[in-house]
Amino acid sequence: MSANVELSHKRQHMESKQEADQEAAEAGVVVVDETHKKKLRTDTDAAAEPVVTGDALASVARKNEPAEEDATDGSIGSLAQTAEAEGEEAMAQKQKERNPNWRDPWAGFEDQKPAREEGETKSAYRRRAKAVLARLRRPAQRRKEKQKRRERLNQLYDENPAEFERRNTKPVHYSANENSLRLVLDCSHDELMADRELRSLCSQVARSYSVNRVSNPPSHLYVTSVKESSWLRERLISMNALRWQDFHLRTESFEELFKKEEIVYLTSESDEVIHEFSPEKVYIIGGIVDHNRHKGYTHKLAVEKGFQTARLPLAEYVDMKARKVLTIVAMMEILLGVHATQDWPAVLQTALPKRANFKVMGDDDSSEAELKSSCSCSCSC
Repeated sequence: MSANVELSHKRQHMESKQEADQEAAEAGVVVVDETHKKKLRTDTDAAAEPVVTGDALASVARKNEPAEEDATDGSIGSLAQTAEAEGEEAMAQKQKERNPNWRDPWAGFEDQKPAREEGETKSAYRRRAKAVLARLRRPAQRRKEKQKRRERLNQLYDENPAEFERRNTKPVHYSANENSLRLVLDCSHDELMADRELRSLCSQVARSYSVNRVSNPPSHLYVTSVKESSWLRERLISMNALRWQDFHLRTESFEELFKKEEIVYLTSESDEVIHEFSPEKVYIIGGIVDHNRHKGYTHKLAVEKGFQTARLPLAEYVDMKARKVLTIVAMMEILLGVHATQDWPAVLQTALPKRANFKVMGDDDSSEAELKSSCSCSCSC
């Protein structure tokens, strides 16, 4: 029923529209439909309008063509750049209003500021402009850093001339000779260490090389049992270890490199005490960082293989409350220092790690100090 009613309404509307159009035509009125709006004009108004012929339209089009090309080629781009520049100036003005101390980052480099390329996004343009600005600022930043270093050194010279002299004196590097010790870091215990402990081992190997380089004379330092595909080897190679002087990174074990009668494995559980070091011997330091989880492991391994073992005379020179287990770096400093000076108290005073209270016996001026390293290894004395 409703559909029939709707059709009847539509039919009536169409009929009324046709009747209105017919009446308008009889009266001489033209009806123009423009964007859903009806505009009525009389025949007299339409006759008063000028008539545009096809030739006139063509000439007008030809006149307008160059103007359109110019707008496409130059004016639109220049207008966009002008608008962008005006936008940047407006942003800079707002920044100055918010913060009077604000300074344009491109001040002094306005003529070198890159222009935004066609089709380049804003984020890409900002990244490129930031890189250009950083390159332009780098010389001035270096000059400022040098000036700050000079000021700090001048202040240090006034406050502590001895420290100033120490910092500005380059260490002298020596080369190993026939009187140099042969020291070996046995790195065949990877399976006993976690990743964090392996990183600590690598760091101590690098520091041991640094200690060895400034010693007089340095030792022949071997790092053995480093597997070809191991993380430790890759890390040391990335640190340019293959070119380190008097440093030997080997995949073979120390048993393959040296004779059995030359080997002395240093371990704190040994009954034999060593006071002097000989270039004819090879001293093995266990390269394991275990925080005392595997106590006596290296000593047991050395005894099973029939190697000579020894420990440092800490009990004779040091009143040490903690267990006498030292880091690899401390072992290197003690061995190299005692070999060069034969002064056990002085070497122990400077080389012992500060992880507990200790007192060097036989030295009246020595006092209790706090130890400096909490890392303990089985490569101990």
